[in-house]
Amino acid sequence: MEVLSDKQKDRNIASIPVIMIASKMDKRHIARMAASNVKKILSKPIRIDVLFKSISDLTGIVIKLDTTPGILEVHFNEDILFVEAAQGFNGEKIELLRYKLKELLNLYDSQNPKVLVMISNIDVKEDTGKKLLRLFSIITENAQPNLKLIQVLTGTEEIRKIIKASPDFASLRIVDIYLRLWISSRYLTGLLCPRGYSSGEAA
Repeated sequence: MEVLSDKQKDRNIASIPVIMIASKMDKRHIARMAASNVKKILSKPIRIDVLFKSISDLTGIVIKLDTTPGILEVHFNEDILFVEAAQGFNGEKIELLRYKLKELLNLYDSQNPKVLVMISNIDVKEDTGKKLLRLFSIITENAQPNLKLIQVLTGTEEIRKIIKASPDFASLRIVDIYLRLWISSRYLTGLLCPRGYSSGEAA
């Protein structure tokens, strides 16, 4: 609220509309915010499409967003950084990944993580190659610059070709995700049904 009060005291910026982002909002402050030209209040966690639409509504300027449907998730498990991409590559989500990577690395105090990038069910389009290489650029710039510590799991041949054709990322190790799943299932079957035992055998 102090920032808004200072803003109102400056005639050069007093009339500029404000978009406020907050996790909680005290109703007692709403009247004061209206007087400070607060036009929108967005709750956390913020959605980038909602933020851009709010800016467009206030400025009258159309901001184009990448509407490509896609899943891009990242998490840590046993000192391995997992990056999962599915359906498609969304440009905004790829650019925002840098902040999530930094947040996780700080949270887990990891300086040199192994990275596993899992890419599945991708709808390959004309701009897929550009977005895919941008994804790896952000990973290498913000998480792990050593390509030997990055492994890619994918069952999409087009994705494999894009990576192998790239001068920067051709040396990445790529494993067929379906082969990996088959090996894992065979390993699990071996644990559950040791050699010499069949689930159909009589006790």
